[in-house]
Amino acid sequence: AIAQALTVGRVRATDQATTDPVAVDLFLRARHEYHLIWHDANGRAIALFAEALKRAPNDAKILGGYALALARRYAYEFGADTAGPEAIAVAERTLALQPHSSAARTAIAVVKWNDCDLVGTASEISRALRDGPANGDAYDYYGRLMLECGRIEEATERLKMALAVEARMSQAKFELTRALALLGKWDEVWKRIGEPPTDSALKNAYWTVRMRMHGWQRDAEGALACKPLISEGTFETQSLVLAFMDVVGQQTTPDALTAVLTQFAHANGVARRRSFFMQLVVEIWASVDENEKALDALEASARGRLSDLAWLDHCPVIGSIRNEPRFKAVRESVAVRAEEALAILRVS
Repeated sequence: AIAQALTVGRVRATDQATTDPVAVDLFLRARHEYHLIWHDANGRAIALFAEALKRAPNDAKILGGYALALARRYAYEFGADTAGPEAIAVAERTLALQPHSSAARTAIAVVKWNDCDLVGTASEISRALRDGPANGDAYDYYGRLMLECGRIEEATERLKMALAVEARMSQAKFELTRALALLGKWDEVWKRIGEPPTDSALKNAYWTVRMRMHGWQRDAEGALACKPLISEGTFETQSLVLAFMDVVGQQTTPDALTAVLTQFAHANGVARRRSFFMQLVVEIWASVDENEKALDALEASARGRLSDLAWLDHCPVIGSIRNEPRFKAVRESVAVRAEEALAILRVS
């Protein structure tokens, strides 16, 4: 399936490409920064795409990349709520120039994804893959969508396809790791996690994923053993990760950390970030068997448009609350939205 997608993608590629070597170089540098995920690297990507557009303002490929980077800013950067509408506007301009721009469709899907609009995401990502079967970003978000809709095995295949198209896609690598953890394939999880990256931009995503894996396994010893590695150099989420590892390692109570995460959630204008921070709070309280507090946080995550059915069904650390009526009510509402998205994918 991967080979077929790549072959068809080469045949159907329609994006107009500039012949300006400086613009091409700026585009390639921008894509490199984009794949480092975190908002500091993504900010550099946005600046490089903007420079490239000064030289080639109507190049659909550069515009599509710019739209994707703006959509990622919307996803990751605090206080960047206007980046979502900006990404949509750039994507729509791209589609006016190139109606089959897969990158532009994917950018729209990413904004809808971060609004926790699963149906809208499914519609746009299906169109993106029809228009660009070799679009790694589209496979990435298709995989993430399938994962949240509870189709974990299918999600892993799509995420692997994303990495076959573009091996640098750190976001897809980390999401694949999370999917494997939800399947209970821990040997493969730790093999994929490997050694910490040296790039500060990658450290943020790496340690956010890794801290959760230690938490999911209630791995107090492993969490504390990581602290010297986490303390090397500096990166934005360092203090949060260290605090999380202290809680998992049973060195501190969860009260201060959960208060900070709850504050982050309330200060966020983007639905996915709001629900994500409260998911972390659920995991923390469940890990210390404070089930009522975990359920309170779960309902807060649901009010923030929680959409992660796979996490609800398979995250090992929240198993103690799955039989609670409050949990079942949240799961039912999330499952309905997941099925609506899957229905779109089935007919697309």
